[in-house]
Amino acid sequence: MKKITVLLIAVLTAKIVSGQICSGQQIVLTEDGQCDYNDYILEFEDNFDGNSLDLSKWVLPYQGVLRDFNHTLEKQWYANTGNTPIIPIYNNIEISNGTLKLNAKKESSPIIGTYISNFSTNPWTYSTESFDYSSAQIASKYKFGYGKYEILCKIPKGKGLWPAFWLYGNGDEIDVFEFWNENTACIYDASKLSKVPNMTIHRNNQQCGTDYTGPDFSQNFHTFTVIWDNYKIEWYIDGSLRRKSTKFYTLLGQSLDCDGVEALGHYIIDKIFPREPMNIIANLAIQTGNEKCGPLGLITIDNNPDSDTPFPSSLEIEYIRYYKQVTCGEVTATDVNQLNLSNDVYNLVTGITITVGGNVSVQSGQQLELVARDEIVLSAGLSAEFGSNFVARIDPTICAGERGMANPPSGSTSKDSTFSLTGLNSSKANITEGNNNFKIKTYPNPNNGILLVEFEQNVLQNYELYLINAEGKVIYSLKSIKEYKIEINLTGFGKGNYVITVLDTKNKNAFVNKIIYN
Repeated sequence: MKKITVLLIAVLTAKIVSGQICSGQQIVLTEDGQCDYNDYILEFEDNFDGNSLDLSKWVLPYQGVLRDFNHTLEKQWYANTGNTPIIPIYNNIEISNGTLKLNAKKESSPIIGTYISNFSTNPWTYSTESFDYSSAQIASKYKFGYGKYEILCKIPKGKGLWPAFWLYGNGDEIDVFEFWNENTACIYDASKLSKVPNMTIHRNNQQCGTDYTGPDFSQNFHTFTVIWDNYKIEWYIDGSLRRKSTKFYTLLGQSLDCDGVEALGHYIIDKIFPREPMNIIANLAIQTGNEKCGPLGLITIDNNPDSDTPFPSSLEIEYIRYYKQVTCGEVTATDVNQLNLSNDVYNLVTGITITVGGNVSVQSGQQLELVARDEIVLSAGLSAEFGSNFVARIDPTICAGERGMANPPSGSTSKDSTFSLTGLNSSKANITEGNNNFKIKTYPNPNNGILLVEFEQNVLQNYELYLINAEGKVIYSLKSIKEYKIEINLTGFGKGNYVITVLDTKNKNAFVNKIIYN
């Protein structure tokens, strides 16, 4: 009887794997599920309010051809930064009126492009071909992990157009949406071109997707959202849940969330479920080639653009955002290994109070953002090299349900204050609170709108001064200080909390002090 039961479970499992679970494997978990009900905090966004692409947030493909080197699915020459020929990025990327446009164009003269078509050979194999179309792709400079990803955009409509918003890294991929030619019973159906967003998970050449037929998404802007955590992925369109895929299932195939798995329990894990941090990508591709379908693959569908496909066409994006769930509690880091800083992953530390110092250095090319509810203490030993991106700020809205410090110590960061060393001209800045090791005075503090900064004599040539507002922006600076006493009028900036940063460019130190204008 026991053998029959085990066999029955195996049969049911195999049936469910083929129907709902993309790539199932039986496992025994060693610990209970850990649910996270904390709030989300906005970690990354671009509202495209300027007139050029922010290259501190986005990178462009180096090659004009990124993938599909045989052009069986797509063929366009992407605006790029280093291959032959180099197409200026603004041939296909436009930022105006508060939106980013990724523009696909049919070129009047074909582009003769040379690209690496095979990286596995030594030397690499190059190919040269003609490309009738050009387009664009952007990818986030940093990778992001579990969290909420969102885009507000309007897609183009036309045969052969392939707009997509997706996440990718180390073989993992989540397609928030893809729109392409939709075939029904091997009959090209133009009516579905902009109505069926594909929502897919990929992992190491395996994929599992689903479609949802909605309105014509090319007519208006729509919000597409993915929420991804350690147990599930959820796809939302305009706030409505349209697909859910989980990491764990019962042996009978029922999906499980964080509160449904227990230590020593037997489950099926979907091996295709992504786990690694990924880059955020938006692109507009051009389809190419023919698709075989039907019995014995005897029916051919042409996926190329046709004479009715509008060019230029744009994937128009109003914003892209990423939110991460906060971690509440007291955080102390006295060694850089405790922060696990990575050059390609966005490093965010949250907590009720955060203390960082000792052997902690943010290296060139790295970034670190500290966000605390009550207090941030930067102690001796913390440094941020030139070329790094270090930000520390207070956000009183996070961890609202957690107990904080009733009486923060004197001199601690106020709840509305923030400071940032991002972009300051310093080859290395050891961040110092207050007047420690500096012959500099800032007074009165609090003040009524007039702040005095007084320097020790004979050192002016070494100093640069920056005044930073509550949003972390430099609103006043002096890079050539000629007076030993400087008066800064704050009345034009409004009442509130500020941070004054003075860089000692000779000794590579930074004086940081919080200023209150009331």
